[in-house]
Amino acid sequence: RIDIGAVAAGSGTVLPERPIPVYLDRYQLDFAADEVEAGTSKSVTARVEGADFSSAYRIAKNDAFDWFTVSPEEGTLQSGQTVEFTVNVIPERMQAQEIYRGAFLVRLADGYSRAVTVYANTDFVPPLKPDSGDDFVAYIEAEEPSGGTAYEVVADEGASGRQAVHVTGASDAQPAEYRFSVPEDGSYIVLMRVRSEEPVATHDSVLFGVDDQPLAESSLRSDTSWTWCMAAQNRQMRLICLQPFKLTAGEHVLKIAPRESLYLDLIAVTPNPGLFE
Repeated sequence: RIDIGAVAAGSGTVLPERPIPVYLDRYQLDFAADEVEAGTSKSVTARVEGADFSSAYRIAKNDAFDWFTVSPEEGTLQSGQTVEFTVNVIPERMQAQEIYRGAFLVRLADGYSRAVTVYANTDFVPPLKPDSGDDFVAYIEAEEPSGGTAYEVVADEGASGRQAVHVTGASDAQPAEYRFSVPEDGSYIVLMRVRSEEPVATHDSVLFGVDDQPLAESSLRSDTSWTWCMAAQNRQMRLICLQPFKLTAGEHVLKIAPRESLYLDLIAVTPNPGLFE
């Protein structure tokens, strides 16, 4: 999901502020999945104000953003003129994730630039359990608690084993307990595969803790479709989702209790949350 940001659309505010008379007609491009499949192009137009401004420019972007091109790649910007930049997506390079996020700069000779962010949705369906390679991942089925409360099991074609649990009820009830083991001492991240009802904002949090920790609120970046979310005790700072847990080799217990109603399919514990991006 794309954040709405801190600056209202149509406000005319251009950030970051730069002492250059170069302005763009848009600073963000969004491609829908069908547009990606069709290899659609979109444009950004630069407008140059001032009386006697002239500067060479070049397009700068990270090598990781090889899934789109921008043309022309270089040229000159002059007062009273406009330059149209065409952004083309490359579908064959967009086969590995649901959402692609990138950016490019229209960089001037003096180093100042204007930035454009690029977002693209695809029809990619991520695997239930990503290929972990040599990285350790402990998977726990939500419908198989080792103790505590057993939440209602519901049928769901999109869930692992076509079953998930509905985490709902009183928040002060006994939590569900899930035991798991890690092979060595280290920092581990907890992830949950969850799905929310509408409105998502009122169905996207649980209470959880590891071992002897007290249960605490975890706000999850959930959606109406199944999504892997990092779990952090983040009541005070809800945008923080990365919380490593220092665990010793051996068995541990994860406890989960309702805060807001949501569906839980799988739990994963791993030192490498990047596998789930």
